[in-house]
Amino acid sequence: MLRAVYYPQRTMAAVRVVCDRAGGAGFVRWLSAQLGQDRHFGDIKRADALTAVNAALDGREPSTGGPLPPEVWESAYFRRWSNTFARERVDGLDLSTEDRVLYQQIFAPAFGTTWADYLEHRSLHPANEPGRPLAERLAEVTDESLTADRIFHPPLDLRDAHTVAFLLAGESEQDRRSVAHYARALDHARHREPGFSIAAVCEDLTRRLLLRVWRCPQQEFDAEASVRGLVCGARAVHAAKRFVPGLVEEIGEVDDTKKSLSVERTEASREGR
Repeated sequence: MLRAVYYPQRTMAAVRVVCDRAGGAGFVRWLSAQLGQDRHFGDIKRADALTAVNAALDGREPSTGGPLPPEVWESAYFRRWSNTFARERVDGLDLSTEDRVLYQQIFAPAFGTTWADYLEHRSLHPANEPGRPLAERLAEVTDESLTADRIFHPPLDLRDAHTVAFLLAGESEQDRRSVAHYARALDHARHREPGFSIAAVCEDLTRRLLLRVWRCPQQEFDAEASVRGLVCGARAVHAAKRFVPGLVEEIGEVDDTKKSLSVERTEASREGR
């Protein structure tokens, strides 16, 4: 019954509630007694970590009962980690590749076409199977009521130069300068506001900024995010939070300029100029 509780939420309080509902009060008493004697009782992750640390310190090779397979670090976690640290120096600027791709996804007006072409390319040139037209794959899983971007969400590997070149084909020098500006704005926010974190950026504000950039109504927000390879509106908001400090600065400057010009026009009309 405890397997039904998602493991990060499997706290003692959650265990107690689930067991009480299922008539497992005796188990709760037993578990409480075990934890009273050893507060790390049942902490398998901790035990595994300590075993690994001790093996590393002792220089011992773990016994596996056979030869180890080749080391291939191709988990979703490793890919996310490697994407985070992918960087390149372009035009004298040291830029995050992930930020550059995200900038195109958010701001490039025609990125929907780039993403559609990328999905077709991935379908024709997959890593571990024969290539097929994307339309064939799509026909197998939908009745044409959904577009490919709503069905297929291939993970990006920003270590792959071809993938990066494909997604950044429309990038301009001004785009790269904007990416650098956004990175500086994020860094300034971290130093200016104690405790600032990207996760704490207001989701509603981020959503409103994206709607303003994309010029789309709320009901089309998920579709617009999907077309740009961001899967859905919620994921787009999560990804775009890192750009909010810079975007707020830019919009503030534009609004201030518009306000200033409006005042100048008003004064000129009053003076009959």
